[in-house]
Amino acid sequence: MTATEVLREFVTWLPSIAKLGEEMAHIVNYLATISEGMVVCQGQGLMWGGLFTHNGQSADPDFRSKVVQAFKRHCDDCLIVPYHVPVGGFMISPVIDIDVGTIYDIGERLEEAIKRTMKEVGWEPVTAPPVPNPLTPKAIASKSTLDLTRLAEMADKGLPRIVARTDSTIVLAEAAKQAVSRGSLHLMQDLGNGKCVPYLHMTRCCTECGSFVCLDVRKKFRSNSVASSSTIHQGGFGETKEAYPDSDASAASSEIPGF
Repeated sequence: MTATEVLREFVTWLPSIAKLGEEMAHIVNYLATISEGMVVCQGQGLMWGGLFTHNGQSADPDFRSKVVQAFKRHCDDCLIVPYHVPVGGFMISPVIDIDVGTIYDIGERLEEAIKRTMKEVGWEPVTAPPVPNPLTPKAIASKSTLDLTRLAEMADKGLPRIVARTDSTIVLAEAAKQAVSRGSLHLMQDLGNGKCVPYLHMTRCCTECGSFVCLDVRKKFRSNSVASSSTIHQGGFGETKEAYPDSDASAASSEIPGF
């Protein structure tokens, strides 16, 4: 019964995941840029990772280890707790119903931790090897919403022969049909077109009206100009932002659920 309800609910969040994945793509690309070759990032949707490179000074294992340890310490100082991976990096995987403002707050704290690390170790800028760009935001959004369309059509016309008619696939198709009827598919035509739609407000991921995120902060992360970067905006670091997979979504308001 619980699994059935999870499947019913999950598909309704696919467009939201796509939208927030777009925002996270801009954030991690910005972080990699301001790190000047110290960090590379990759991922999609709501799962992203940063890896400390072996470029420049970090070609020395001892120096790279120093970088990793300094970053962990500065994350603590900036009240941000990403999931630190043993190979020398970190993971960011927020809970599905996170709001877009919190994602940018996380980005600002990681930015500050990276900058403090660079200053402490005396990082010398290097040109990092090119890495594959993440899927374009519209490609991600279109895929998730089109998937909902196909599933909804299955519910209307009956599941095709190539899809096993199990309880789970039938439930998923019916849930997709309900999601489409609630307007999720509006994202396919409105995402990226500067429109503020009800679904985005329901899931707290609208970035057009400023209701959930500071537009100036968002503009900074979306800018390709390193010169536009700045430290945490007014107010400093007043709350701990947790960023690990096992965090509790019902935690106190001073914590961010799940990374």
